[in-house]
Order: sequence, then C-alpha cells, then structure tokens
Amino acid sequence: MKKQLVLGALIVALHLAGCKPETSAKLESLPEGVSFSGKLDKVRYDATQKALIVKGDLTMEDYNALIAMSGDYEYRRAIDRLFEWTNRGESANQGYIRALVDPAVHQVVKQMKQNFLSGRAEAMIEIFPEKSRKAVAAVLNEEVRFAVIIGGLKPEELAEAQKKSAQVSRFGRDAICVVVHPKNMVDELRLSQVGEIFSGQITNWGAVGGKPMNIRVLLPHEQDGRRDFLEDTLGIKLSDKAEATVTEAQLLETILKDSSAIGFVSMTSAKPFLNPKEPDATKFKVLAIRANEQGAKAVLPYQALVAQSKYPLTVDIYSFFRTNLGNFPPIFSAYMHASQKETDGQFVLNAMGLVPTRVQIQLTE
Repeated sequence: MKKQLVLGALIVALHLAGCKPETSAKLESLPEGVSFSGKLDKVRYDATQKALIVKGDLTMEDYNALIAMSGDYEYRRAIDRLFEWTNRGESANQGYIRALVDPAVHQVVKQMKQNFLSGRAEAMIEIFPEKSRKAVAAVLNEEVRFAVIIGGLKPEELAEAQKKSAQVSRFGRDAICVVVHPKNMVDELRLSQVGEIFSGQITNWGAVGGKPMNIRVLLPHEQDGRRDFLEDTLGIKLSDKAEATVTEAQLLETILKDSSAIGFVSMTSAKPFLNPKEPDATKFKVLAIRANEQGAKAVLPYQALVAQSKYPLTVDIYSFFRTNLGNFPPIFSAYMHASQKETDGQFVLNAMGLVPTRVQIQLTE
C-alpha cells in the first residue's frame, strides 16, 4: 500500500512538472555564445518561431544569470519580458515591472521609481523610453504591463483598453514652456503664432514683434511624445527644418548661445525662470502664451495657472496599465497618486515644479 502511495505521488509530481506553462518572447536571433544548461535548461530558443521560451517561472537568480550572458539589447528585452510575465508572486513589496515611459516625463518617473523602490528589496522597476502612442499599443498588445504617457488615450485606444482590462489614470500635469534667448525682444506669443513658428510658416522674428532675423527652431528628441501632442493640439505638422536635441539641457544650452533660437521644455527645466520670488532670466526666457480667443490674456506656465488650465499648452500625465496581469502595476500607479509622505508621487511632482492632482498639495502662484 505504501509503495502504491509513493508511486502515485511520484506520478502526480511528474505530471505537474510536465504541465508547467510556457511563456515566450519574440527574439529575431539568439546572440552568439548564449546557451542554456543546468538550472537554465527550462529556457530554450525556437528558431522557427523566432522566440525565446521558458517553461515555468524565472527566479531572480535565473534572471541575473541570463542577463549576464549577453549585452545584446533585443536579447535583454526578451529576458525582461519573460521575467516579468513569469514572476507570479507579486505583492506590495515584491514584483517586477518593465515600464515604457514617454521621454517627456522621464526625469519625474525616474525619481518616483527611486522613491518607490526604497525599502522594497524584492521589487524591481526598469524604465525604457518610448513615445506615448507606441507605449499605449505595447500595453494593449501585452508587450508590457505598465506605461507612463502624456495626453491621455484617443477614443479608439480607450475603447480597446476597456475590452482588455487596461486602466488609464491621470496623476499629474506639465506644460509646454516655450523658451528663447534671455535678450530676445519678444515676451509673448499668441497660440496660433506658436504653431506657425514650429511648423515653419513664420521664419523671421520680425513677424512677431522681434528683431528681424531668421528663427532657429529646436525640438526635443524624436521619441518625445510632446512632438505628437503639439501637432495634434495645434493642428500643425512640425517643420522638417527644425533641429532635434538629445536633452532639454542641450536645448537650453543652444538657446543661450544663439539669440535666434526657440524651443520648448518642461516645467521642471523652466523652474528657475518660473520662480515668482527670484526668477532667473540669465540663461533663458519663458514666453507667455495668449490663447487665440478675442481678449485672451498672455499667461506664463506657473503651477497654479497650469493647474487651473489657464495656460493654453498644458500636458496631462497618465499611468496606463493592465489590471488583469498581476498586482504590481496598480500598486505602482497608486504610489504615483499618493500624497501622505514627502517621498510619495504627488510630492515628487510638486518638488520638481510640475502640477500634482491632489488638491492638498500647495501650488505656487
């Protein structure tokens, strides 16, 4: 009888071992020198499917060993995906997220990630830059579970999100701050003029009340979602002659050296000029923007005015995540909305000069 019980248990164990689910990640080819043996023999590469496949779960030890095998970017992204999708023991303090983040809000999300992970030794969040529209598609297609985007969802994206248990949640607001050289004679622009300058229809400062000279248009990195946002909001196509910059710091440095240049940055980068008590106008100037309506006032992107939607070029910031694929995505999103401790997401936004959604955060006029 005892032998029968032992044999039965063995059969059940073998059956369960054979029934471990397989998870795959697309990978065009396996990097040279990468092979799987020993504890990692649960991982294999299928050349026909062009996919990396794991049977069962990947532990943190497995993950570190696999990542150490190659520095190939696509291979590592595949390993990241497998680790996230097989990491089933998630809680408030344990989990793994690959987050696609629009470069427009990279700095604030990076700080939030650092604060959130403090004290969570068994949690890991990796941030990858991606334009908002592509990040939305990746969440909907289950390529990732979490993204931070700007501008919200389009109607067709929202409809698909509702079908696929994906949630979008606004947790902050930024603004497109139009910047010029500190000695530029122009102090304000009408919203329509902003569109005409960045689309290349207006090419000389003399046309908007400035010193007659050609306008040099600077734009953020091509992956930055504010490019799409500006085109959609103003109904324009950005000029092909505009120059792309890698970082906002580089953009501001270029403007300081060239009095003909114009660009736009976040409220975080514009914070020195927007300090109402001691504004620093030595390195750049932020232009006031006037809405197109008759009698509209020119408005600077101060926190309070952006919060009240009085500034014409406000940009809402959202978390976008799957609610049916683990506990960690909604937990990280909830942190972004939290405002109980100084390290919580809403305080991070406020400290970096952006606008939090929680009313108890005091805004700067």
